[in-house]
Amino acid sequence: MRDVKPEPVEWLWEPYIPYGKIALIQGDPGDGKTTTAMAIAAAVSSGDALPGGYSTTPADVIVQNAEDGLNDTIVPRLTRFGADVDRVHFIDEDEMALTLSDERIEQSIIEKSAKLCILRPNPSLPRRRQYEQRQWRPSANEAACGSGGAYRLCHAVSRAYE
Repeated sequence: MRDVKPEPVEWLWEPYIPYGKIALIQGDPGDGKTTTAMAIAAAVSSGDALPGGYSTTPADVIVQNAEDGLNDTIVPRLTRFGADVDRVHFIDEDEMALTLSDERIEQSIIEKSAKLCILRPNPSLPRRRQYEQRQWRPSANEAACGSGGAYRLCHAVSRAYE
């Protein structure tokens, strides 16, 4: 450890969501994981302050949710929290389900210069299978860091970008 050079951590929302790292939201069903994630996405997309006064300039966000519908859950919650829905993006899974090893995540982060990527695995799978299905792609991590973003995973699972 003597040779390790400490580096400062940059935050989307200190001390909860660091840039270039993965942050988790975990809890029992009904605890509000998706609601919390959508409130964070709304604040980032609109530039509103997060609790504690941490504010950001409006930024693009990617939201993928294998549990809740876009029309009846995700968009209404984003709207209720004041999201700039033009800055919130979804990756099309009509032809192929998304996994964390899918290069579409990396492509979307780069194309949108997303500062936050929120991923919610399929809860109907056993937990072990959820993470096999959503294995993390190192190049997506590099893309996120390069765009200065963060991931927030809901189990949720996710990450933020500077």
